[in-house]
Amino acid sequence: MLFAVIGDIRGNQSAFEAVLDHIEEAGIHVLMHTGNAIVGGDGGDAVVDRLRARGVHCVQGLEDRLVVRFSKKRDALAGRVSPDVHEAMARAHAGTSSENLEFLRGLRKKQRLEMDGIAIALGHGLAGARTVTIGPGMPVARLRRLREEALADVVVLGGASEPFATTVDGALIVCPGPMEAGPGRARYALVCAEDPPWSATFPEVAYAAD
Repeated sequence: MLFAVIGDIRGNQSAFEAVLDHIEEAGIHVLMHTGNAIVGGDGGDAVVDRLRARGVHCVQGLEDRLVVRFSKKRDALAGRVSPDVHEAMARAHAGTSSENLEFLRGLRKKQRLEMDGIAIALGHGLAGARTVTIGPGMPVARLRRLREEALADVVVLGGASEPFATTVDGALIVCPGPMEAGPGRARYALVCAEDPPWSATFPEVAYAAD
């Protein structure tokens, strides 16, 4: 089984479309997103339209959770985030249809999937672990605890600043990192769970930035 995972899309419609085209050309049908769909660029509403139309398995990111509550939490958020982020949230909330905001509101923080007999745990980040940075430098003990908590063959997480994959006690842990890899470059994780040992690669795609 092959499946693709996209990290923080953050309203970057051009990069997202380029990634989708690359995934479709590769013949990959199963796609997941680790959250944070709309805050950042101006294409958030179109991004959610595409996530829904494509049947992407999505979880709710922290930014998603904050932006759907923005109208009620505007003043409180002003004291919690930087002015730039607050402005980006205001733009994202105003530019996203009520139907798509409700879609984001209804997403769970975690999903458990089973495909071809493989259990997959999909989540936005590490719950209750603010002092632990998700990345290749994570302590082995924390990775083992994560594997035990997930009870899955493949654990897919957002929240990493860079993509990485590692195997712990027979389980593959994958973080796609943010979708935008640099100016005019986007990336995603391609997970191969065909024959052990399972693995993940991180293809990069060029796109025309708006």
